[in-house]
Amino acid sequence: MKYNLISHKSLILLILAAIFAYTTFVYKNPETIQRIESFGQLSSAIEGVPALSIDAINQPIQVINFFGSWCPPCKAEHHYLIDLKEKTGVNIHGIAIKDHSLAVMRFLKDLGNPYATVSLEGKTTRQDFKLGAVPETFIILGSKDVIYHHRGMITKAEYEDIILPLINEFMD
Repeated sequence: MKYNLISHKSLILLILAAIFAYTTFVYKNPETIQRIESFGQLSSAIEGVPALSIDAINQPIQVINFFGSWCPPCKAEHHYLIDLKEKTGVNIHGIAIKDHSLAVMRFLKDLGNPYATVSLEGKTTRQDFKLGAVPETFIILGSKDVIYHHRGMITKAEYEDIILPLINEFMD
């Protein structure tokens, strides 16, 4: 009986270690990052603010952030996007997932708007960008190469140690 209990604990630990390794190394491994060739049409979430198009990805570096006004982790990470825009001036494009214009407008009015474009997802957005769940953030070069893809909420360490230095490197 004791042998089976140890085996089950070992198996659980092995599974947890595999999940940790996958999310740590595969999601952030540059070899898994893609190039954005095209994506389906998006509509503007806010009147007078353009929707993202492939032609808008033309700066040396920019950020695409997928969020939801209904998403607590999206709200929690939003101040990092505001800070990133203020400190670097980088173009940040927001794409709202499973959302509505009025809710997005309220979200940005309450938390601030760091976005150069604010879009509602299109029919193929999640497939085009291979999204899991929001929030997700891409850092993209003007060549349309994704140099960093973060799944999940941006943490302080991730913002200070990876995202901000990476943006600053390409903004100079």
